[in-house]
Amino acid sequence: MTHSIEEQIHHLEHLLETAQNPKILWEEMQLVSQRAFDLQDQIMEQLDKAEKEEENIARVQALFQAREIVWDMMASLAVLETNLKEKTFKNQSHSKQTENTNKKCHCAHHKSEQACHSAQHHSESCCHSAGHGHCCHSAVGDDETCSQKQKRCCSHKKQV
Repeated sequence: MTHSIEEQIHHLEHLLETAQNPKILWEEMQLVSQRAFDLQDQIMEQLDKAEKEEENIARVQALFQAREIVWDMMASLAVLETNLKEKTFKNQSHSKQTENTNKKCHCAHHKSEQACHSAQHHSESCCHSAGHGHCCHSAVGDDETCSQKQKRCCSHKKQV
């Protein structure tokens, strides 16, 4: 095996180590992966050329083993890349899903969530906004009626 091929394989090993870093970001992984695939192409070209020129069977076997090593490293890199991609995009979709769940309207007065959101900010429940204060916190003389309205309007129990 030539010195150039050995150096490139060593560089590919270094890229694989970088990809195994648990703190690597998706964008970084894409760069590492692209560089690794470019390097793989270069190595394979050199291996093809060396195998055609080589007559010693032991050296041809060593070149073929080098090819298998490169394939194994690239397979490992592909698995790491796939796992990171799934983890990254799963977390993003989960956070969007959680964000959408937090925006659910608890008001019975609005027929759509959009109408309620345009009326007030939903960091708190609807009954805390000025337009819906009568729901839970009004001085309706009848606590039972207020409680029933509260169940429809608010996501929490009546505060005294």
